[in-house]
Amino acid sequence: MDYIKIGHIVSTHGLKGEFKVFLLTENVEEFYKPGNKIYLMLNDNSYQEQEVLSYRVTPKNTILLFIKDIDSISLAEPYEKFNIYAEKKALKNKVFLKDLIGFKVLDENKKEIGKIDDFQVINGKNYLLINDKYLPYIADVFIVSIDEKNKTITISEQAQEVITNA
Repeated sequence: MDYIKIGHIVSTHGLKGEFKVFLLTENVEEFYKPGNKIYLMLNDNSYQEQEVLSYRVTPKNTILLFIKDIDSISLAEPYEKFNIYAEKKALKNKVFLKDLIGFKVLDENKKEIGKIDDFQVINGKNYLLINDKYLPYIADVFIVSIDEKNKTITISEQAQEVITNA
């Protein structure tokens, strides 16, 4: 199976087995909806399937998460610092920012502007790092098209202005 990292368990929270999770996605409801399957990467690099019981959003890009059958701090503590994953195949037609790293960036005339060096999540918002400048990832405003086969992303004129003026 192919997985994508969606969070990192920072610590336990309280005595009832709740986890504080640093989010690596803005699609909280999609991944952490009660009943959803998530996967914890264990120390031996194997994945352990778990079921989400509930979550609540907290400040600073975190959630508090309850997982089925983990109902005490003693059951939760062994999972501290583990990463949380979701199955990638269940997310058809989704573009993941980490997959765009290395893509060539083109303007609407297909002229190469640069390449995507990295992405960052800042205050819950996604940004692409293009030529040492940050571009907010606003798909319907700045992104014209993404060609995964040719590893290119075409950005709008408005996006070019943001990069130029940054």
